[in-house]
Amino acid sequence: MNLLISAMMMWSAEGQDKGLLIRVEPLFQQERHYGERFWMKIIFKNVSEDTLVLRHCRHTYDVGGFLALRLMRIVIRNEDGDNVTFLGIWPHIPQFNRFGEAEPPKGWTRERFMAGTDYTSFLPGDSLIKLLNLYDYTGFRHKPGTYIFDELVMDYSKHLGDWTGMWNGRIEIKNIGYRYVIEDKPVKATFTTPLRLKVGLYPTVSFAEVQGDLIKILKKDPNSFEVYPGMEAVAKAYIWENFRREMSEKRIGRLELMSDSLWDIKEAVARADAIEFLIQDLKAKGYDSEFFRADYWLWLYHYRRTHIGKLGGEK
Repeated sequence: MNLLISAMMMWSAEGQDKGLLIRVEPLFQQERHYGERFWMKIIFKNVSEDTLVLRHCRHTYDVGGFLALRLMRIVIRNEDGDNVTFLGIWPHIPQFNRFGEAEPPKGWTRERFMAGTDYTSFLPGDSLIKLLNLYDYTGFRHKPGTYIFDELVMDYSKHLGDWTGMWNGRIEIKNIGYRYVIEDKPVKATFTTPLRLKVGLYPTVSFAEVQGDLIKILKKDPNSFEVYPGMEAVAKAYIWENFRREMSEKRIGRLELMSDSLWDIKEAVARADAIEFLIQDLKAKGYDSEFFRADYWLWLYHYRRTHIGKLGGEK
C-alpha cells in the first residue's frame, strides 16, 4: 500500500456551528478504480440536543444544490496554489436574502416558512451523508495533474434569520489538504449509471427485472458506487409499479396523478418506503453494502416523520 492510499484511509476534516457538524472524508477507505477515487462524503450530523432544520437538502443525494445556490463553497487548488474550482455557469440568485433579516418580511411567519418541504429535519444524533465528486469541480478542462481539495464553507448566516426556525450558521473548514490525481483518461463513475438510464424518469420496467440487475452489481462488488444510484433507480421502479396500478384502478393518466397538490410529499414518502423495503429484501437475500446505511437516505426518511400528517396519516 503506498503512502497516498495509507493517508487516504485515515483522512478526514470537520467543523461545526450552532449544533451542526460537517465532516469531510473519502467515500472509499481503500484503493478503488480510477473513476471512484474522486468521491467524497459530506456528512451532516446534529450534535445538539435540539432538532435542527437544514434548508435545501431534499430530493438529492449530492451537494450540487448547495453549490449551485452558493450556500456551499469549495476551493480546489493546483500544485501552484491557484484556485481552479469550476462551478459551471449557474447564476447566483440570492433568493434567500429577504429571509435573512431579524424580522420576517411582511406577510411571512415561521409557520408559513416551515409549511414548505425544501428542507431536511435532523433529530439529535441524526446524520446525513451527501456526496461530492471532486472531478466535476476541478477546472474547466480537467487538465491532468495533482490537485488539492483545500476548503469547504457552508454559510446560511446572511440568508435565514432566527425567526425562520432553520439552521443559519456558518461552518468553515480550511486547510483540508486532500490531494488527488487526475489522469489523462475518461472518468466513468457518475450518477448517470446504466441502471438509472434503463429505469428512466417514469419507469415502465418491472421492479423484479431491475432488482435482478442491481443484484448482479452487488455480486460483483457490493460497495461499488453503482450500487447507490442503482438503489434509487430500483426504488423508483418499485413505486411506479404501484402508481401504474393506481392509475389503472382510477382510470387516470400520469399527469392527473401528479396534479395532486401533495404529489411531492406522496412520492417522497413512497420512495422512502421503497428504499427501506429494498434494503430489507436484499439483506434477507444475503447481501450487504455501504449504501444500505440509513445515513445515505435521511433526505427521504425524514419525510415520513415530518410530512406524513399532510397525507392524512396514509402512505
